[in-house]
Amino acid sequence: MHDRAAARLGEILAGETRELRRLLDLLGQEQVALRNADAAGVMSSLRAQETSLSRIRTLEGERARVLAALATPGGVDPATLTLSRLLETWPEAAAGLTAVCEDLRTLLGEVRRLNDRNAALVRRGLGYVDRLVAHLTAALAPERAPAYSAQGRTTTLPSLGLVDRTA
Repeated sequence: MHDRAAARLGEILAGETRELRRLLDLLGQEQVALRNADAAGVMSSLRAQETSLSRIRTLEGERARVLAALATPGGVDPATLTLSRLLETWPEAAAGLTAVCEDLRTLLGEVRRLNDRNAALVRRGLGYVDRLVAHLTAALAPERAPAYSAQGRTTTLPSLGLVDRTA
């Protein structure tokens, strides 16, 4: 049972590794599209990312089932069985899984870093849009233009609801 489950776990982890590499490529494409203000490119990348993330969720569900199957006979609580603990508990499984686990950790770090960078680019782009809307509002409705308050600070423009920052 352990050998078959460990082999299946290796297949699942290899699938997750492939999908994370694909996601990393897609995040790179998204970054290029964001830098070039290519809205169609961003949307295309996001759709592909959704597909990749759906595959990863499916693989994660399979991984959880396999880990539960491995945990139960060993008397380990499936909720606490991580890959690291699995490798400690069943060292015979470590040979094939250690390298894949390291690849997953590295890829997850790279995905997080690139996703954070893309999020910063999106925030920067929204900041440009906010300032553009403020300038347009001031030009179109001078009575709403920024002004200094009695405390010497600029007052903020009332929101026109043109930019929605919620996702």
